Amino acid sequence: MVTDGSDACGGLAPLLVLLMAIFLVMCQQAACSTGEYSGPVDKPLYEEDFAWVRRSSPPGVVTSVCAVPQGRAWATTRDSIYSFDGRRWKEQFEEPDGEGRAFTCVSGRNGRCAWAVSAKTTGDGDLASRIYSFDGRSWRPRGAPEASIVDVTALSASSAWAVGTKVEAGNARGGAYLFDGRSWRERLDVPEPLKSVSAADSACIWAVGERGGIYHFDGNGWALRQKVDARLNGVSSLNRSRAYACGYKGSGGARSVVYLFDGKRWRSIGSFSSGGDGMLAVSAQEPYDAWAVDGKSMYHYNGSFWRVQYHVPREFRPACVASASGSGVWIASAAGGLFKRVNVSDIRWMFPREVFR
Repeated sequence: MVTDGSDACGGLAPLLVLLMAIFLVMCQQAACSTGEYSGPVDKPLYEEDFAWVRRSSPPGVVTSVCAVPQGRAWATTRDSIYSFDGRRWKEQFEEPDGEGRAFTCVSGRNGRCAWAVSAKTTGDGDLASRIYSFDGRSWRPRGAPEASIVDVTALSASSAWAVGTKVEAGNARGGAYLFDGRSWRERLDVPEPLKSVSAADSACIWAVGERGGIYHFDGNGWALRQKVDARLNGVSSLNRSRAYACGYKGSGGARSVVYLFDGKRWRSIGSFSSGGDGMLAVSAQEPYDAWAVDGKSMYHYNGSFWRVQYHVPREFRPACVASASGSGVWIASAAGGLFKRVNVSDIRWMFPREVFR
């Protein structure tokens, strides 16, 4: 029996279509994939239900952001402090001595309690710091320790911890300082610059050092809890049994790293090929819900896997991240703009440049 081969070709058609679809998916993943990862990292994440939206972002480049409960947040630009009331950003306070001075960090407990640091580079390269607090009515100056302050964490409207660097006999040392309602007092002196501090409550404070030291305050005193083989940039304390820290290993920030405190010890939970200053910041809103940024990408940890937000535009350059239970996640871009992760169903109408998925 002689046939023209049409039946055979017809049977191959679905297979060819399937192979072509698989090929296109592989190409798309290869095009989206960036970096080399060690450990359990999920495949490219395409969120069908969420998008990143610019929510009436403060003008200029946002230098820090802090999410607090009830959908509120705080942020700083070089010149001003802003609050988010759940709908829009409003300027709250402007640095009176704007010449050469810039806000560098902000920390809040709620919409009526926040602290912020402004700094000015001196002739010898040090930072002349100034710290302000908000009591629900107005911002007021709180002086500053005799150190280059790089981070602050709020306890209440009248109490906060700050960390930074001081130079003694030509050597850079780190210090942690407590504001007790009247003045700043040094409570920790360590042989490495401190880079970040975070409070779960007044009896659970974590601070991290440039040379890998992780320090804990238990309400009575500070102690070195662990030392890791990394240069640390940030820490986020969620509760007394859960905290995250981030930084980098190798010259030039070759690998970004993230560590988790599980109530007993600190352990590595992520290592990523990066560059620059490595992982810049980490923030947790739930025990198994953390976010981190490294200047190129945003990373999400769900307790088992890290997911890389591949859909972030290359020019976005995420610089800092903040999250809080019930308030979502905020990302600040080094290129300008502040974005919030929202459910697509909540988006009504906005310009295309203000939304990316």
